[in-house]
Amino acid sequence: MLIVYSALLGREAMVRLESLSTAATDDIRWNMSQLEVELLRLQGAAFKAQDGGATDLQQLRTRFDIFYSRTQIVLHGALYAEARAIPEVQQRLMSVRLFLDATLPIVDGPEQDLAERLPELLRLVEQVSPELRDLALTIVNTSARAADIQRAKVSETLKRLALSVLVLLVALTIVALFLLRLYRSSQMVSAEKDAVKSRFEAAVQSSLDAVLVVDTDGRIIEFNGGAEAMFGYAQSEVLGQPMADLIIPPEYRARHDEGMRRFREHGTSRVVGRGHLRLEGMRKSGEVFPVELSISLAETSDQLVFVSFLRDITNRLRTEDELREARDTAQAGAQAKAQLLTVMSHEMRTPLNGILGSLDLIERDQLSPKQLRLARAIRVSGELLLTQVNRVLELSRLESGMIDFPKEPFALMPMVQRLTESLIAAAEECGNRLRADLIGDDPGIVLGNRIALQQALINLLGNAIKFTRDGEITLEVERLADGRQVEFRISDTGIGIPARDLERIFDEFVTIDTAYDRENPGTGLGLSITRRLVWAMGGEIEVESIENEGSLFLIRLPLGPGDMAEDVTESEKDARVPRSLAGKRVLVIEDNDINRMLLQDMLQDFGCEVALARNGFEGVSTASKRRYDLLLVDISMPGKDGLETLHEIRAQQGPSSSAPAIAITAHAREEDKERFVATGFDRFLAKPISMAQLEKALGSALPVSATAQVADPSVAQDFISRFGEVRYRGYLLEMVDALCGISDDLSHGELSDALKARVHEQAGSAAILGRADLHMLLQEIETISAAEWPLRRGIMLERLKTELEATRAETTRR
Repeated sequence: MLIVYSALLGREAMVRLESLSTAATDDIRWNMSQLEVELLRLQGAAFKAQDGGATDLQQLRTRFDIFYSRTQIVLHGALYAEARAIPEVQQRLMSVRLFLDATLPIVDGPEQDLAERLPELLRLVEQVSPELRDLALTIVNTSARAADIQRAKVSETLKRLALSVLVLLVALTIVALFLLRLYRSSQMVSAEKDAVKSRFEAAVQSSLDAVLVVDTDGRIIEFNGGAEAMFGYAQSEVLGQPMADLIIPPEYRARHDEGMRRFREHGTSRVVGRGHLRLEGMRKSGEVFPVELSISLAETSDQLVFVSFLRDITNRLRTEDELREARDTAQAGAQAKAQLLTVMSHEMRTPLNGILGSLDLIERDQLSPKQLRLARAIRVSGELLLTQVNRVLELSRLESGMIDFPKEPFALMPMVQRLTESLIAAAEECGNRLRADLIGDDPGIVLGNRIALQQALINLLGNAIKFTRDGEITLEVERLADGRQVEFRISDTGIGIPARDLERIFDEFVTIDTAYDRENPGTGLGLSITRRLVWAMGGEIEVESIENEGSLFLIRLPLGPGDMAEDVTESEKDARVPRSLAGKRVLVIEDNDINRMLLQDMLQDFGCEVALARNGFEGVSTASKRRYDLLLVDISMPGKDGLETLHEIRAQQGPSSSAPAIAITAHAREEDKERFVATGFDRFLAKPISMAQLEKALGSALPVSATAQVADPSVAQDFISRFGEVRYRGYLLEMVDALCGISDDLSHGELSDALKARVHEQAGSAAILGRADLHMLLQEIETISAAEWPLRRGIMLERLKTELEATRAETTRR
């Protein structure tokens, strides 16, 4: 390509040089100078003719003819075509034409007229002389510029030609160097191949693994020392012999022969290049043993060969079996540990439920100071025992990785302030000052696990309070420079930690001997749980301490910026749970007499109507006879457990089949909770159950009662603010009337598509008017199939009637 380009440039240079050699620039200059000369000669002849005779007039005509001929060349000659296109030249040529048109009749006229008009001729010559001079200069300059351009093009072409020749020479030099390098590389490759061949042969001979090289006919052509040791043959015994007859067990030889035939005919193989394969080999003694095999295909100078690497894995398989047995034993131990913790949880939580539940009821009565003091002592002891049980179970879950830590946005500093304020009373009891400080800018909304962070901070602050007297405890919060991590610093002026104990304070069940040991007993799990919580959140924890001066715990967590319109605390969420439970019918299915009695008393204090069942069988029977608003079902019951009991209640399609259900159990593991919910339970309560926990669970599981139900305040108030109270009440009455008609149609017929459409329309109205419970009920009716409707008609219509009565009552209250 470069050569072709250079040839084209050379041809172009030749053409341009030839063009320069025939340039008409000199002719143009000469002709234009002659034109001026002829005009001067014409003028001279005219002066002479004024004083002379007829001979001088004839000489004048001759000079005019010569001038006329030269002007015609300029006016019409091809040599001046480019110049004639210039506007300035055209103007001068027009003056020349006018001169010729004016003088031609004078010169060609009779001699008498010519002699008389010689002054006029001289005047015209003098007029045209400057124009002709400018014309000559313009044309000469134009031709000179054209010649310069032509020379520049020739020069550029010559430069390009020279550059291309230079590049061509450089390219040829590079090609020559490249060819030289290729030649040297080929020599090096050849030498390296010889070296590799030598090393390969040496490696094969010295390899501890068996190496066999077999041709496509299955005959052995290489058999190293490792193969001799593995199979028991000497190299001289096997070279040239069929491999299948020597080292392959008889039951596999037919398959081997078929594979070799397939490779010879089609070039395909099922074992070549497939990595490590586990097969069986046969020694000279006939012993069959497991081998790990790898086969590759290689090409020698004249044939294809199979290179096989074999390793005796008898000992490895024995070790794997031992490891597998050890793993199974460890897993069985872990399972036994989990089962032990489950049993311990149940066996300890069940009596704790009776103790703490009874205290809840006792403390609601009028007690004497002594009785109240004893009751509080019992509660402190019971709650301490419950805390130890919870910590053991929590540590077990953290070790197994069964706790999930989902990230959610929350306001960090408000959470820290609330947490600190909740511990101020405990700090003041020990004479301590507790405060939380923000270092730098407020992190604002962060993305992380609020519950796990709260627990870790509470553990550290609780320890600081426990081991500090009349001192100061500070929690500092600072977003680090990277913008993604937040550092928490918990410092105290307490008794500190001895340097020898700093490495083990995060271990399980480790307690450090201190002056306050007898006042602050514990399991030694708090810091271990804290560290595991921090690790689970992707953070790190450190500790620095000086004995008798204080301690500093550092937690760094990846809490990136979050985005949330509102930070809702758990207490605020609880405050939104409706608390009106009067008149609700609750069925308690519990085999423990004490727990059953406690739940009955608690529920009756809430105004609920309570029915009791002593086991799962009674629970199924009781639920089939009457509709209950809620089912409280104990999980661990003899004969029929809670899971099976709820399943039968749901399956029988009785009056309570769709009632919400709450599981009550001492099984507090997270996987148990997930299993209960997946079975059909709506909520989960772990024993021991307090009044507050029970009230919260009931409030979230049960809808607001008919007497206490009100419209969603935000939606209803928005509607009223836009359209007024009168119109709101009118729309409520219209919706109630429409739903009464729908209820009558539903009670006498099938749940047709037309009826579903009417239900859907009124569900939209209920949502707009803020009747959330009614809206949900109508949506539930929409989803019921025609086949299922006869079974659920009674329950649905009764619920619809209750909701309509509550809605109509709302219109009278307003």
